[in-house]
Amino acid sequence: MKRRKISFGESSCLMLTAFLIVMGLNVIGSILLSVISVVFLFQAAYIGSYLSFKKSRKVRTVYEIRNKISFLAVCVSVIIAIVTFFGCIGPAYGWELLLEKFHVVSSSELSMGSVPELILVFVCTTIAAPIGEELVFRDALLSGMSQKRSVVSCSLMSATCFMLMHTNPHQTVYQFILGFVAAVTVMRFGSVVAGMIVHSVSNLLAILVS
Repeated sequence: MKRRKISFGESSCLMLTAFLIVMGLNVIGSILLSVISVVFLFQAAYIGSYLSFKKSRKVRTVYEIRNKISFLAVCVSVIIAIVTFFGCIGPAYGWELLLEKFHVVSSSELSMGSVPELILVFVCTTIAAPIGEELVFRDALLSGMSQKRSVVSCSLMSATCFMLMHTNPHQTVYQFILGFVAAVTVMRFGSVVAGMIVHSVSNLLAILVS
């Protein structure tokens, strides 16, 4: 049976469902679990919502992970991630200074005080998060929007949703720029894998410089 393309309404519904589940996990997890455990649960929720929604609605997405991506596209995605990360440093720092003036408190940070914690953070931020978040905010959401909208408008909407999902004022600039660049890259190369690479490499750089 040939599956139909996911619609904008369906992709929005999927994103909202995943977001509500994640917010619920955040409330419960913040009381019972460590920050890193909660983040892993977030990614499980994104992946689970994505897979169950596609199966139950019998829909397909445009930028599926099985779409082929060339070696050149992989290399370009890595370069894009590096340029994006270092290009974000200035604006992100300026935003941090602005928030400090208004005494805005940052959300809980991932602890990297020991080797096991560092390994968990590495797996979570460079593997789990790029897979879970890109499937929902790039593959599903962009697939629904891109049928009637331009690359720029789709990327702006995807980046905004991605930024709001993190609910961390201090990461606003970085998450928005990363979300926008990942969206453009996915639409350019036709596969969510490109967005996962951009996301993963950017997060890896964040770990290395922190």
